[in-house]
Amino acid sequence: GWLAGGRLWGLSYARGPLTWDARTGEEREGPVGVDFFDGSSSEDGTAALFADDTGGIWRLSGERWERVAEDPDVVAVDVGPGGAPLVWARRRALCIDRVCKPVEGEIIDVALSHGLVAASTISGDVWLIDAASGRAVALLQGHAGQVSSVEFSPDGDWLASGSWDGTVRRWDLRQLHTPAAELLDAAEARWGLSLQDALRSR
Repeated sequence: GWLAGGRLWGLSYARGPLTWDARTGEEREGPVGVDFFDGSSSEDGTAALFADDTGGIWRLSGERWERVAEDPDVVAVDVGPGGAPLVWARRRALCIDRVCKPVEGEIIDVALSHGLVAASTISGDVWLIDAASGRAVALLQGHAGQVSSVEFSPDGDWLASGSWDGTVRRWDLRQLHTPAAELLDAAEARWGLSLQDALRSR
């Protein structure tokens, strides 16, 4: 399950998608007779996206359920504020508003925040993709096993990734906008020697 905008969202094997309003305590169920396996809500809590086992992709806005796409290869979904953009993953492609582009590695999970899409992979890598252009922004490496889940912080400054290697990593995304020279200066200050000296000593 997940929490956004005062609503708790979850998937139940027996009852399908569930929403619980933290302010009123009201609980609602999703469509009957549909088996969902993944879901996610927008950061503002106004919409959610769900994938069913037949390849149907469903959006919930307010109280309205709508089957918005069909993709028999869907493996994970996420959605932006108010229900747009729609983001889903196939094993080897990322789809943003129905435009699908190949991605290196097999995708397991996706997350969307502040114009970035994170795609976790079986290889242990996490790709950051610009949602507007579909271009790769960064490749985050450090896990020794497949990354089963990714989630952004509410402000989009951090990304958390959980792996089958038994670790959870927190990635500082603020550094994506830091000029390379600044990153090098910070690393050299931390190491206490220059990059050239560090390479020379190897």
